[in-house]
Amino acid sequence: MSVESEKEVSGNVNNLGFLIKAAYQFGIPAVIAVALIWVLATRIDSNIVKLTENMSLHAQDSAFTVKELEKVKLILQRICINTSSERGEREACFQ
Repeated sequence: MSVESEKEVSGNVNNLGFLIKAAYQFGIPAVIAVALIWVLATRIDSNIVKLTENMSLHAQDSAFTVKELEKVKLILQRICINTSSERGEREACFQ
């Protein structure tokens, strides 16, 4: 290829899109690999955001559940105390 035809090809490549320029300079396999990495990285990033939101909601639900279980435990202890006839049985209600 002559110098003039190389300049002409280079001039034409400059008018093309970014991906075509990259394919011309680095090769199609390299462009495909970079594109796949970019697509996977953006999908992973969106999945991480969703996971973070879900974890936050789960933490809120867990905190609510723990509070409710503490209330249930207190009620069961009171029932146990009220139905116990001896001191030893009442002490066992707190274990």
